[in-house]
Amino acid sequence: MRTINSLNVATDRPATGETPERAPPMAPVRVMRVLEALSIAKDGMSLAGLSSELAVPKTSALQLLRALEIAGYVRRTPAGFVLGAASYGLAARIGGADDVERAIFAVMQEVVDSTQETILIGTFTDGAKEAIYTKRIPSPLPVRFAPEIGDPRPLYASGIGKLLLAYAPADFLEAYLSSTKLEPVTAKTVTTKKLLKERLTAVRAAGFAVSIDELAEGGSAVVAPIFDATGRVEKALVLAAPTARFLVNQSRYVSAVCAGAERIAVLNGYRDEK
Repeated sequence: MRTINSLNVATDRPATGETPERAPPMAPVRVMRVLEALSIAKDGMSLAGLSSELAVPKTSALQLLRALEIAGYVRRTPAGFVLGAASYGLAARIGGADDVERAIFAVMQEVVDSTQETILIGTFTDGAKEAIYTKRIPSPLPVRFAPEIGDPRPLYASGIGKLLLAYAPADFLEAYLSSTKLEPVTAKTVTTKKLLKERLTAVRAAGFAVSIDELAEGGSAVVAPIFDATGRVEKALVLAAPTARFLVNQSRYVSAVCAGAERIAVLNGYRDEK
């Protein structure tokens, strides 16, 4: 039926008098298409590439990317935009336990690729008297430092041990210190409880631990906490490298390991409320 409004402009309306359905907003669909495109592009995508993929102007694509970046679903790298930790967490929760494990190994492999060093995940041994590695991807380089899975590491004398102690409850730490003799393993091993406590306070303040020749001469590590869904730290991500190479690249290694640990924490269900 054709009707005339008060301005004498002809309009089309259904005969029933109902207003036509509006087209649904496209923004949510574009968001999902951004995530889909980045999940396929292993090395990330540029703003121009995503704009072309979405068939939208660069300004519109950039607005979507900025919102997703703030929420942690994408992150910006020198090569372009890539999926962020929140996207990996969402994918893992949709998929299940096996997908979480695959996603964790994928994060570890990315850190190996970016640093060319051995990457491990470790935790407490049964009884929590020592630390042990449970996952490992060795460095592809011919000269490397690659601790074995299953070998126990003293908590006070290793990077992973110091990290776990730094985030442990106070009563656990006190019980450990009262029952453990700090024997030197190398010339760099901390052997006084006062100094160890100072080191643990520094680890907690920095958010990562560094160990240089403390457990093995010529071997160094940087370790970052992996928070679980409750905010506890019982696992850690470790980069192990020959000391000579570690000293040259330490700041880059720290950044890579901390970023990787944050992504794995999200896969475990952790949400930082800060």
